[in-house]
Amino acid sequence: MSLDTPPQQGDRSPKAELQQLQLEQQKMLLSVITKIRASLDLSTILQTAVAEVWRFLALDRVSVLQIPRSNPTKDWNAGQFVAEEVAAGFSSVLVVDASVRSLSQFLWAQHHPKQIPQGQILAIADVNAANLTTADLQTFSHFQVQSSLSVPLMQGDRLWGILCLHQCITSRQWQADEIEAIEQIVTHLITAIQQAELLRHQRNLNSKYLDTEAGMHTLFTATITRLQAEVRDRQQAEAALRQSEATYRALLNAIPDLMIRMTRKGIYLDFIPAKNFVTFKTQMEWRNKSIFETLPPDLAQLRMANVERALQTCETQIYEHQICINGRIQVEEVRIVVSGEDEVLVIVRDISDRKQAENKLKESQEFLQLVINNIPQWIYWKDRNSVYMGCNRNLAHAVGLEKPDDIVGKTDYDFPIPQEQADHFRESDAYLIETGIAALHVIETMFLADGSQIWIDSSKIPLYDAAGNVVGILGSYDDITERQQAEAALRQSETQLRQQALDLEKTLQELKQTQTQLIQSEKMSSLGQLVAGVAHEINNPVSFIYGNLAHAKEYTHNLLALLNLYQKHYPNPDSEIQTKATAIDLDFLIEDLPKLLTSMKVGADRIEKIIASLRTFSHTDQLETKTVDIHEGIDSTLMILQNRLKAQHNRQAIQVLRDYGDLPLVECYAGQMNQVFMNILSNSIDALEECLAQLEAESNSFARNQRIKSFKPLIQISTQMLNEDWIHIRLADNGLGMAEAVQNRLFDPFFTTKPVGKGTGMGLSISYQIVTDRHGGTLKCNSFPGRGAEFVIEIPIQQQRK
Repeated sequence: MSLDTPPQQGDRSPKAELQQLQLEQQKMLLSVITKIRASLDLSTILQTAVAEVWRFLALDRVSVLQIPRSNPTKDWNAGQFVAEEVAAGFSSVLVVDASVRSLSQFLWAQHHPKQIPQGQILAIADVNAANLTTADLQTFSHFQVQSSLSVPLMQGDRLWGILCLHQCITSRQWQADEIEAIEQIVTHLITAIQQAELLRHQRNLNSKYLDTEAGMHTLFTATITRLQAEVRDRQQAEAALRQSEATYRALLNAIPDLMIRMTRKGIYLDFIPAKNFVTFKTQMEWRNKSIFETLPPDLAQLRMANVERALQTCETQIYEHQICINGRIQVEEVRIVVSGEDEVLVIVRDISDRKQAENKLKESQEFLQLVINNIPQWIYWKDRNSVYMGCNRNLAHAVGLEKPDDIVGKTDYDFPIPQEQADHFRESDAYLIETGIAALHVIETMFLADGSQIWIDSSKIPLYDAAGNVVGILGSYDDITERQQAEAALRQSETQLRQQALDLEKTLQELKQTQTQLIQSEKMSSLGQLVAGVAHEINNPVSFIYGNLAHAKEYTHNLLALLNLYQKHYPNPDSEIQTKATAIDLDFLIEDLPKLLTSMKVGADRIEKIIASLRTFSHTDQLETKTVDIHEGIDSTLMILQNRLKAQHNRQAIQVLRDYGDLPLVECYAGQMNQVFMNILSNSIDALEECLAQLEAESNSFARNQRIKSFKPLIQISTQMLNEDWIHIRLADNGLGMAEAVQNRLFDPFFTTKPVGKGTGMGLSISYQIVTDRHGGTLKCNSFPGRGAEFVIEIPIQQQRK
């Protein structure tokens, strides 16, 4: 604790404050010295000294280390602690621990004449920051020392001992006035030690020499020497005391206040009248007067209550009262300081002018507050630490305060708002303080005390002092919730109109797409009916031919058997028969006629399969689902596309690899699914033909021929069960593939990469609609440029009933 006591109340000049603080310090110091000099017993003197210094500076430990007379400069381990005052919870230096280096060894080593000049004070503010050895740090740690002040006790040129001051709870910066006070105490302590030792020495001499004449002479000589030294010391002490008293008196005379020294019972012991105001109507002799004789009863009772409180708490009491002097109301500030066991110092100051100025300032502040309160915006101002210094009434009510003054000393964290909002306000304040850049018309949200959230238009500007330093923030909030709501409603209306336009555009697009799909569906329906009709018309004659082929084969077989019998039994027929047999090449007819009938049967079988494929593909009953074999649909589609799969004059045949899994019958719109297979397989054939065309367009004929020969156009078709409810169909080719941008638009209506007139851009779009909308499945395309394309269809086995 520094001896500098902060001002408690009032607006005093720095000089007057300093004088008053010095007076209080000297009073306390004089009390400590008086108690030390009150005894001639050495143990009592030392224990009183450590106790008073411990209390005076609010320390954790004060002790005295005594150095023996017997050649201490050669014994580095010399020294013993003889007195100590220590706070509860801290180790005592009087208890010796053999496992720890003695603190006396450290202190004696530090003050040894070989180390530093005699009489030098050693101050350590923080032992951990000092340049100490590991052993020294361990010693301090054992005794919990954080800060240390060691003062040598010098008797002339001899080091009698060391006064040790320790702070253990925390580190401490030793102040100059603290060290000066300790030096004064040590001066009187050394004198008291000398007197106590001299008295003890004299008593020893008395007991030793009192029985003989020579002893009496020696005793007389020693007594004369002791008395001379004592007189010399007393003269020095009296001179120092007179100088101290003169200093005190000069300080007291410089203070303009009324100063009274009085007892606990209210009896005046001494006083110094005020320099610039009158306390009573007539001057009177105050000494030995009672306070009740000089003050009105109510003021006397008030002062006595504060005197008792000061003596009980040992704390300075400050209060104000009004007194009528010569018809004038005078406002006085009274400060009561403990100066003895049952004694106080009363300091009275006239603060009437200051109160009048404060009242005028208060009126001015109230008028300014009135103006600010009538501003419709919410106004506030803060210091550099974002602590509120004031606001207007509107802001106080918004944050749940009764009046504007209630906000003083609070921060944004003291209000019932989310911590994120308080953090945001603190960060913006710190940025403004650091940069000095105003933040104007910032639109943001804010939570009020009732939990509601509003929109505000926030502005903050820095406040500068005369030197141009930013000392605070002036800010304002404007509630723009209604404006924001109107703007939001306008934006919502615009969004709705924009959405309506988009919906209308989408509807038109869907109508266009639906129209195209209807046209395409009508075409497919007409084509299906045409295909079904043609298949029916072809099927009648083919059935007639197919049905008679078996009989024709049997008849031919019988005729040829009969002819063989004739040739067997009549090997030499008539010449006309031989001529005819030669003309018609009878042997060839006998060999080729069965082959001809077999070929006719193969052709009839082929026509029958084509008719079956046409019937399977057409499926004119598209309005209802049917349970069908997906593989039959794929095969019928491949049968129809067989002409495109065959080898052409400019390319080899396209190989189709089927890898069919064990699929159950699938409920679907069979005709529409066949249309999907047709569209995807047709696109695969187109992609393969385009790949061959690009290969043929290469300029290097040798490389072109090599690549054409090595390229094998291929379509792979595989099916499998995805799970117990879904099937998976994969149709892949090894054509050119496609870029990601093309894949992203592949199923868009009217999108095509084919030349004009070769594609409508609706095939894959309609296929996507059939798989996803009609069957609740998925249709995806996986492709990379130069690595072909793969279409994946996944549909459920049973259609969900709508």
